[in-house]
Amino acid sequence: MPGQEIEQTIVRLALQLIQDRSAITSALQQSGIPAHLIPDVLHATKYQTGGTNLIDRLVQRVELQQDGILLTLSLASLIPNDIASAPIAITREFPMQMKRRGVEMCLVIGNTGPARIDQTLIKSIVRAHKWLNDLTSGRAKKVAEIASREGVDKSYVNRVLYLAFLAPDITEAIITGRQPVNLNVNTLTKNFDLPLDWAEQRRFLGFS
Repeated sequence: MPGQEIEQTIVRLALQLIQDRSAITSALQQSGIPAHLIPDVLHATKYQTGGTNLIDRLVQRVELQQDGILLTLSLASLIPNDIASAPIAITREFPMQMKRRGVEMCLVIGNTGPARIDQTLIKSIVRAHKWLNDLTSGRAKKVAEIASREGVDKSYVNRVLYLAFLAPDITEAIITGRQPVNLNVNTLTKNFDLPLDWAEQRRFLGFS
């Protein structure tokens, strides 16, 4: 499993944890930080960004276990040195699975792995919207015209056209690389009975 993928996963989980205002507030209260300083610390969490700098600043310990990742963040960089009398940290366990994706193994946290933008899938969605626009605008009278123009068969055009009817949030997730790990252009275009109802699509494709 590529080291970069592990790093991306840790960064994503760290950002998720540091933005949990309830957990941060609880940790600060238990440490004895004066109540009037807590809002300032919470405000500082809003400006944490990803990358290796975040790991250097906040990540204190990462334990890769059989069924999850135990992540400990240090809040020291968010608190003035003269305020905290002892190190303040927050720990959370994230359930994890290992799934094979091609020749690689992938970490899957919840239902999604680290962001991975699938350019082939995105291009297919763009193509689907273009073809649908061709049909609705009259630039193409029927699917056969598009198939002839593109040098593909009609069944392929019909399969790709389904992608134009994906729910907007599903399309956004794909564009930003947040789709379920097993979702790709092959799995989508093979589903002739892809539901048109957006809620059903989410369940069908593993988004909920």
